[in-house]
Amino acid sequence: MPTLETELSPSTDIQMNIKALLKAPETREVIAFFTSQFLSFAVFMSIRQLFPLYIQERVSFQMMNYAFFMSFDNFFPNELNDFTSGIETEVLIRWGIIATAYTFAGLIGRVPSAWLVEKFGRKISIVTSYIFLIGSVGSLALTDNTALLALLFVLLRLTNNVFGLCSRSLLSDLKSKYKGLYNSLISSFGRLGILIAAISLGFVLDFLPGYVMLLSGFIIAIFGLGVFQLLFVEGKAETIHFVRRIDIKKGDKTKLDFKIFKSRTFIFFTL
Repeated sequence: MPTLETELSPSTDIQMNIKALLKAPETREVIAFFTSQFLSFAVFMSIRQLFPLYIQERVSFQMMNYAFFMSFDNFFPNELNDFTSGIETEVLIRWGIIATAYTFAGLIGRVPSAWLVEKFGRKISIVTSYIFLIGSVGSLALTDNTALLALLFVLLRLTNNVFGLCSRSLLSDLKSKYKGLYNSLISSFGRLGILIAAISLGFVLDFLPGYVMLLSGFIIAIFGLGVFQLLFVEGKAETIHFVRRIDIKKGDKTKLDFKIFKSRTFIFFTL
């Protein structure tokens, strides 16, 4: 007699697992935060990598105009090597100041950023960071002042901190059997965003004026804010976050275990 197959094939098992993952109540909440990390890393890290070329383009344009007005008979200065060297020197000095500023901001700002995320909640932190990201990227195209550019990159670095911290904070409160999978994806999302955006914006910078690259980053940031607002729901993890905050305010405190504090601090700064 013919027999019925009662066991599911491996492919069917995989399909069911994927469907269960997509239907999980916390999945949409996780995707909202991971998408924000993907887009924020894409904007900040790609612009950070390409901005020295943008500065070089701007400085070259300014010095060529200066050379033209100083010598109408010869568009290029007599000493082309000195001219090129002058451009390279100015670019190195300006980018050195900017890079130093945002590097120190990244080191010093992690703990205050984490405190703000814990204090005001992840959704408010993400939305506020998107607003600063949009304003900072848009302002980069409006000034050539090195001090202002350094300040804008400091804001970009601090907002980038918040996006990463919010994703990790979400996972710490998440109660899900897929927590390991989510944790493995958290870094991949950011790095994938960097790869795609760096190639795309680099292509834009090669064939179009530099401000178009910054305008593209500006548009991506606005798009990211809209996507986060559409995807975010008051899921379990965000609720647990505020319940935990209420418990702290009521006075449910525990003594500090210095060994645990040291280990968590080490993990925090090395991840």
